Amino acid sequence: MLIKFNKILKNKLKNTAPKQKRIMQITRLQEAWREIVYLELNKKAALESRVLFLKRDVLVVSCASSSLAQELHFVQSKIIFEINKKINKNLINRLEFKVG
Repeated sequence: MLIKFNKILKNKLKNTAPKQKRIMQITRLQEAWREIVYLELNKKAALESRVLFLKRDVLVVSCASSSLAQELHFVQSKIIFEINKKINKNLINRLEFKVG
């Protein structure tokens, strides 16, 4: 019985590890996003936008308004460069903005 329980527990932990890694990755991306958008634009832009998820090499970001999405679009290449530099990976190649 103990062996079976250990096997189940080990299997469960193996399945949860990738999810936790993904959550930590999104958390690091969110922190980098806030810092870089604050430096490139302003505090309001950093507070009114947030990372939703990473889909392949596309970082999907939620914006409070279409005007903010447009502002971010104008500086997206700089933001992408700075985020990739901050996380020491060439993870992001494009930003996608969702309003709402």
